[in-house]
Amino acid sequence: MENVRQTLYEILDGASELALATSLENVPNVRIVSYITDTGRNGVLYFATEPLDRKVAEFLLNDKVAFTTIPKQGEAHVRSNKTTVKKSAYTIDDLKEAFIAKVEGYAEMI
Repeated sequence: MENVRQTLYEILDGASELALATSLENVPNVRIVSYITDTGRNGVLYFATEPLDRKVAEFLLNDKVAFTTIPKQGEAHVRSNKTTVKKSAYTIDDLKEAFIAKVEGYAEMI
């Protein structure tokens, strides 16, 4: 099991974007988001977004999402259709160093 977890995090760490899919009233929507992992909490990914963004409203109405990582090279990816999303207690200031370290150009975006 440890080898599976290690491989999972290697794949997650090797990508910086994922396609995140939502659905409201049987209308699907997908968008590309940058993310970071939380190695202290298995299965937790963080992505930043504006509080008034459309996807936040969608999350409030339906917290069930699907995603797939977008590999930078090769084909290895992680995907799930049994995922939920919720607002984190962390702010972007709490996570900015991790985003800057992982996502190219993120310092300029913040």
